Amino acid sequence: MNKLSTESWAQRRDGWIEIIQAVFGLEIYIPFASEIGLHVDGLDWSGVYLPGLDLLVEQSCPEQFTGRRRAFAIRDCAGTPELVVNQVSFDSLVSHELCHIFQDTCKAQIDHPPAPKVRRHYAVDVRRMLNHRVADFMTDVPDYYWHGDDFIRILLHASRRLAAAGVELDDSEMFANSRYGLSPLAWFRFALGSEPADRAELPMRLAVAGDPPEAFTQLWRDDLRRHTNEARQARDEIRAATRDEEQALHISDAGSSFDFASSFYDSSEEPSSPTM
Repeated sequence: MNKLSTESWAQRRDGWIEIIQAVFGLEIYIPFASEIGLHVDGLDWSGVYLPGLDLLVEQSCPEQFTGRRRAFAIRDCAGTPELVVNQVSFDSLVSHELCHIFQDTCKAQIDHPPAPKVRRHYAVDVRRMLNHRVADFMTDVPDYYWHGDDFIRILLHASRRLAAAGVELDDSEMFANSRYGLSPLAWFRFALGSEPADRAELPMRLAVAGDPPEAFTQLWRDDLRRHTNEARQARDEIRAATRDEEQALHISDAGSSFDFASSFYDSSEEPSSPTM
């Protein structure tokens, strides 16, 4: 970790850009949110990757832009990362977001809009999306969305390669399994077996190609089954509570209506016939 022992967050960020280039042969941008005009007040992300994020670098930091590259942003306050408590969590955050880049590029290469005019409009759309809380547009999706078995597999391959380069990362910082409702990363590492070591010399796209070991797949299926059952149970509990509230409200409304009607009618007397 000596290579990352720098005094400022910007220098540490730049050190990570060098490491990613050396370990993975990948050139990327890692802007802080404040550098590219993202307003982080009230947002619920600490780091974010989105195809086309480099267009915000081109627009906001033209002196740093040297061509189209993948990019992810780190939430900050005047250049100081937020929602990270120390250098370990910062390193884990960077490695986590890096794996989202691989998650994207290992599936298919995104065609970036080439025309400058189109790029400007696309940059506006990217900024508009990221200036909203993720929860505002990520509705009705499971907790593990974007962090499924493909992401976990990539993360295990990437962390193995970084460890071989002397960068040690913390599992719980890299992968918040409890937040996603999934098994600990160590369980998936055990289930994946020697695959990351056996394929360490392959490009990442080829290293995670094909089916993973059956034990890994089974662990993921078990997690999905448990997650689905818990979600179904929670849904049923909500429905039951809502039904009870509706029934209680119905009884209360009926009672109120009866009391209101009774105030105009004395049951000891026969109602008068309507006047004709």
